[in-house]
Amino acid sequence: MTSQVQATHSKRCKLHTYSRLAQTQLTARPVNFPDSDIAFRSCDHRIFRVHVRNLETHAEGFPPAAFCAQEDGSEVVDLSEPAATLELLFQYMYPQRQPDLTALEFSLLADLAEAAEKYQVYAAMDICRIFMGNGLQDNALTVLNYAVRHDYRDIADEAAPLTISLPLEEVATHMHPTYMGSWVRIIYNYRYLF
Repeated sequence: MTSQVQATHSKRCKLHTYSRLAQTQLTARPVNFPDSDIAFRSCDHRIFRVHVRNLETHAEGFPPAAFCAQEDGSEVVDLSEPAATLELLFQYMYPQRQPDLTALEFSLLADLAEAAEKYQVYAAMDICRIFMGNGLQDNALTVLNYAVRHDYRDIADEAAPLTISLPLEEVATHMHPTYMGSWVRIIYNYRYLF
């Protein structure tokens, strides 16, 4: 990573850590098993000890062969997500009551939804998709980015019209560059029709 990218990533991680950890305490159970076979470190340096078997059965994005070089579970794998996000995500890999997402700050929900998609934690993906869709009135641009990136066309179709009144500069700042051209075409067609 370049130093500028590392600084931006570090800043993002710090911003998420302090405001979210207290909130996560209300919805999350600690994920730190002494008999674990692998450990993950969040970008804010919190360690999570989990079981490879749970990763194999509940997520496709954590291939154990790529991560588990040590038989004793002493290897620590660095992840780019903050602790608050991983605390919630790892709970979806265990047979227990899942976190209550109803009172979650939207930005934490968005991070959880992205992490669930990235690591393909199917138990979390669907509920996050539903909650992200429910949040589109107040967070249309974030939801639109999420929906187009992960091919949730029904949500993207609902979110896109809510972004037409936003200044182009704001959209360009937040919209994933890959989808900016599509957004401009949608907005042009929408404005032309109405």
